[in-house]
Amino acid sequence: MQRRQATAAPRLEAARRSLVVLLLASLLLALLPGSADSDEPALLGPRLQEVIATDPLGTHTAAVALDTLLDPATELAFDTLGLDHVGFDNFPVAVVRGTSTALQGLQTVPGVRSVWLDHKLDQVLAESRVVMGVDTVQADLGYDGAGVGIAVIDSGIEATHADLEFGTKTIQNVEIVGAQGPEYDGPLTALAVPVENVPDTDNVTGHGTHVAGIAAGNGARSNGRLRGVASGADLVGIGAGEIYLVTTLASYDWLLSNKDEYGIRVLNNSWADGSIPYDPAHPLNLASKAAYDAGIVVVQAAGNGGQASGDVYNRYAAPEWVLGVGGVDKLGNLGSYSSRGTAGRHVDVMAVGSYIASTMALTGASGTPNQLPCDATDPSSPRCLSGNELTYYTYKVGTSMAAPHVAGIAALILQAEPTLTPRQVMDAIIASAIPVPGCAEIDCGHGLVNAVAAIEAAHDLAAPPLEAPTAAISATPSTGEAPLAVTLDATGSVDTDGTVVSYEWDVTSDGEVDATTTTPTLAHTYGVGRHTASVTVVDDDGLRSVPATVEIVASDAPHAVATAPERAKDDQVVTIDASGSSDPDGQIVTYTFDLGDGTVIEQSTPVLQYAWDIERPTRFTWVVTVTDDAGISDAVAGSIKVTPGGRY
Repeated sequence: MQRRQATAAPRLEAARRSLVVLLLASLLLALLPGSADSDEPALLGPRLQEVIATDPLGTHTAAVALDTLLDPATELAFDTLGLDHVGFDNFPVAVVRGTSTALQGLQTVPGVRSVWLDHKLDQVLAESRVVMGVDTVQADLGYDGAGVGIAVIDSGIEATHADLEFGTKTIQNVEIVGAQGPEYDGPLTALAVPVENVPDTDNVTGHGTHVAGIAAGNGARSNGRLRGVASGADLVGIGAGEIYLVTTLASYDWLLSNKDEYGIRVLNNSWADGSIPYDPAHPLNLASKAAYDAGIVVVQAAGNGGQASGDVYNRYAAPEWVLGVGGVDKLGNLGSYSSRGTAGRHVDVMAVGSYIASTMALTGASGTPNQLPCDATDPSSPRCLSGNELTYYTYKVGTSMAAPHVAGIAALILQAEPTLTPRQVMDAIIASAIPVPGCAEIDCGHGLVNAVAAIEAAHDLAAPPLEAPTAAISATPSTGEAPLAVTLDATGSVDTDGTVVSYEWDVTSDGEVDATTTTPTLAHTYGVGRHTASVTVVDDDGLRSVPATVEIVASDAPHAVATAPERAKDDQVVTIDASGSSDPDGQIVTYTFDLGDGTVIEQSTPVLQYAWDIERPTRFTWVVTVTDDAGISDAVAGSIKVTPGGRY
């Protein structure tokens, strides 16, 4: 494999200067292309996090996963941090060396996905837990799957093993008994009968015992070192023998009838068939859909068909309601055994499936194929179980080993957020997976599971959705003669789950924010015309409301003109004529006549005829008020002397 050597950055002469270099580097990195729009900080592997905390001035070597092959901009960032570096030609990974503080600075370098401390591999289940962040979830977040039931439909569970003890760890163990296989010709009532409370149901292959230990074994025989992913979860074994179709369907049937009694929220299926046509209505797919609909997360192995034969992806892992799991080795490389799918049907996520040490069946199933004493991840330096461990544990390889890792993570999530639906659990696992560098989606799906990020995603899904605030606005006055001084008031705005913290005002209705205030009122003076003002409110979560609007009309006032005779007799009908009134920027819509004798008449026409009723000579003052379509008024007044008896 060809690699290109990048120019090494100048080495720091003294470790004490590393903090200063990092501060200067941060300023430069902020100016690099793309840094202003960077995503979440890059993941730092657990071992690297540990050395940063315990040896901040030490110098270490790490592998950096990148978005692309090492490019000049990233090289400049490495140089700025004081890191020596070399990039590979064929996949986007770089090796760097520098102080712990400088390595921590890689979190903010654009294009860096993750950073992992170089270390000697210890090829046991404990290491697969670290690779996928499970140890961090257990140690730092305090989740071990307690209170969650994981069912395992497989060859069975040997619950006489201390790690899987019947009654405490394995709270129910069911054996599907009766003749199996297509040649069976006996009564169907004797075929695939579930028998409960069987301490040892794994007397065929030992496969289910190994799978169960990965998902939730407590590690009793290894002082906890080889414990499972959800070591605090309850196990329910459903032993389907050699896993025929009918026995597996019977296992599902028992599961659905008893899920509530045993708190089963997760089901692991480490069996596959990639040779049949995919049919979502296949009996086993219908069974898994029923389990999903009943609130169970269904995890299914991808199968061990590899990548050479095209689409060999497990047809029972293909439905959208099933979480399909492929396998990588402990170095994060695609396992040669993991089944390839298609663009439309492929694994959802990957988990470590190579050389996994877990519980070994101790009776008739021991010594079966795919039980290995050593981990050959590094063939030149295989790691073998100790003498005591060889009695109780064995290594196995395959997506059968990858799937229960994910089933265990699902149990951790459900302990953390028990109200999540199966779809939400699956979404949290899928969305938080880390892409496998250089691995196509048909082989690796969304990437390697990340237990810590999955828990965080689950918390986000479980949190009630934030409510956007609601804006309200009024204007006082809303109409009047121009120039019109108006107070815009948004005190009626509300935020049901927080506080309104700012008000964005568009006083001219041009789509632009004219003012932003922390108080709910704003004064503005409007010229002649009809205007729309709006306010958008922002709450303490940064959510914005839909704009609220109000109309303001500022108008030139109308001009009132009215004529009437100066004298009249008490029986004479008098005409008061306001038709000479005018409005320069609209029209008059209302004429109000106050006739001075307590009579007020409002009408839409400008002429009024009226006769006063008197007993002695009286002078009346009349007033005509005209109001235009903007609501603005003007008035004119006059007087008339009314006499009785026909005398003026």
